[in-house]
Amino acid sequence: MVLDVLPEIAVLIKAKNDVKVLIKLILQSIFKIKMFGLFKKKSKEEILQEKYKKLLKESFELSKTNRAASDKKQAEAQTVLDEIEALKK
Repeated sequence: MVLDVLPEIAVLIKAKNDVKVLIKLILQSIFKIKMFGLFKKKSKEEILQEKYKKLLKESFELSKTNRAASDKKQAEAQTVLDEIEALKK
């Protein structure tokens, strides 16, 4: 868990060192984790997967009111799914 990810903090907890140092290390670690996720660029596959999920959701919502539009969205989702599968190959 957290002790596996942040070994510096585990050492401090075991040694019962200064609380201020412990808090500082925790905040630095959290900041590093958030920063790496913040600047991570999405791959083409991830972008297509999000688009696929969005189209499926729209298709489902339209299926309640307009079946023809729902079928069009479903067809669009299928083409996106085909693109995803082509990328995996």
